[in-house]
Amino acid sequence: MFRPNMTCFTQGFHLSAPLVFRGWDGVFADLWQVEAQKGACGHYMSPDPRLVVILSNDPQGITYRSENGKDHPVSSVAYVPAGMPLWSQITQEMQLSHLDLHFRRETLLRRLGPLAGRVNINRAIFTDTPEVLALARMIATECANGKHDDAYLDALLSAMLVALFHATEADRPTASLTPLQMRKLVAAVEDAPHLNQTNAHLAAVAGLSEGWFNTAFRKTTTTTPHKWQTSLRIARVMKAIVQNPSRPLAQIAIDNGFADQSHMSRTFKGQTGVSPAAWRREKTQLT
Repeated sequence: MFRPNMTCFTQGFHLSAPLVFRGWDGVFADLWQVEAQKGACGHYMSPDPRLVVILSNDPQGITYRSENGKDHPVSSVAYVPAGMPLWSQITQEMQLSHLDLHFRRETLLRRLGPLAGRVNINRAIFTDTPEVLALARMIATECANGKHDDAYLDALLSAMLVALFHATEADRPTASLTPLQMRKLVAAVEDAPHLNQTNAHLAAVAGLSEGWFNTAFRKTTTTTPHKWQTSLRIARVMKAIVQNPSRPLAQIAIDNGFADQSHMSRTFKGQTGVSPAAWRREKTQLT
């Protein structure tokens, strides 16, 4: 059974009822009832994505802060992506009930279904979506009472995740890739010039889901990842020709991941309108 591997430090919280937990098919739920002192705080980080839902009272007395010092909106629902450090602090004494749901990454994507390719599971979400809260309460009740089998929890969980991500991400305009993400992508391609990197691999380098990456990449570059890689490869060929005009084109083709000289020539001409040999003659005459 999947169990979370979260690192946490807390101070000022005391259990007011026994911890309730339940695990099934890549998901682990724990239901907490605690007394929180004013000034209570915690630091949490997990290699797995998770969802924290405040079930009791108004969440106004709870604040969240991320590693960069950014304060997040006060909300009842917090989706925390894998590997994101998070600090919490309680600004007033309270009785606190919350449901934590931990997921394997592949389990989360599977439960999102077709929506998985359109959302960014690596971005934190803080929201008060009523449908998510209602479904989370039903999951908490089932975890506490255990009246139904895992299929019931699966249905509730899938509905809750779709409601959460659809409301907060699916309809948002897709952002462009950042300069840092583009530098990482260029480095990944340049470090393995003989390979044609898959979209899935490039998405992982950028820290995005594949569907989100494809859309953001197209918005940033106005082309596809495959065509972009081809352009980088042709740029390397040009550089190799200029640096060593006498080097055989067949060897340059192999050095840059083409099957042979003919393959490179077709691709080169498709990009530039001339063959590598003609381009080399032109550059040699100019110098």
